[in-house]
Amino acid sequence: MANRDLLVVHKWADDDASAMQEAIEHLNTLLNGVENIGNSALATEVIDLNRYRIYHNYSAVVQHLQQRHQKPFVFLVNRN
Repeated sequence: MANRDLLVVHKWADDDASAMQEAIEHLNTLLNGVENIGNSALATEVIDLNRYRIYHNYSAVVQHLQQRHQKPFVFLVNRN
């Protein structure tokens, strides 16, 4: 399980710590299923100002996401 900071705001009458922990674990499980490189690549495009190109296709975006050394003036933009 990855460490992450979650801000959970709830409006429950009782302060049941076990119910709160269960809700946080459920949120963490849900986010782990959604936050992966495949879903990120589908919702991202790469704008390369060095080549004056915009990459929309999945394989090009994944390739740019996995690069260890990022080039200057290459931007990842969320399409949402």
